[in-house]
Order: sequence, then C-alpha cells, then structure tokens
Amino acid sequence: MQHPDDSPLKAQVRDLMQTYRQLLTQWLRSARDAGLLAPGTDLTAAAVLFIGALQGLVMQSLLSGEVAAMRRQAPAVCELLLAGLGARPAPADLTCQPAPRRRTARAVRPTPPETTA
Repeated sequence: MQHPDDSPLKAQVRDLMQTYRQLLTQWLRSARDAGLLAPGTDLTAAAVLFIGALQGLVMQSLLSGEVAAMRRQAPAVCELLLAGLGARPAPADLTCQPAPRRRTARAVRPTPPETTA
C-alpha cells in the first residue's frame, strides 16, 4: 500500500473508501436537510474530515496496541466533529453511539436522522 504503483489491494481499498465517503456524504446531507447541521456545510469536506478522524483513531490504536481504545474514543471524536459542523442537539436523531458489536466489524457509525417524506 505504501508503494507508488497501483495494485489490486490499493484498488479495493480505494473503492471501499469511495463507497464509505459517498454513504457518509448522503448521511450528512440528510442531517443538513433535516436542519441538524449548519446550512451551507461543505459535505465533501465534512466526509473527508470524518474519514480522516477515523483513520487517525485506527492508526493510534494500532501503534499503541490498544485497539479497544479506538472504540472508547470514537463517540467523543464523532460528537466533537458534529459540534464543529454546527450540529444541533438531537439525541434521538443524530448520535455517535457505537454500532452493535459483531464478530467481524466493530465500527462506530452515526445513527442517521429520521426524515419525513
């Protein structure tokens, strides 16, 4: 992954990151449209910020050898990022609570806001 040449692994990671960025941008758009984020929020930049924060947590946990620390720290980091985006308090609609534990994936995911159609 650290070599400049392209590889099948790099392509997979790039596709995964693009998909995650798109999903996160859609979630942020829904939150903004529901009035939960500041009007005019740059959704692309916000998605990049969230992904960068998550990658930082991953790197810190891997370097420290304390992977569980990422799970403990992620909700506070998510809340801080949302506050920076001007998120209005809406605990039932917009939260950064840990996802239910699964055997293979242990991620923190924001709870999408409810929309009225």
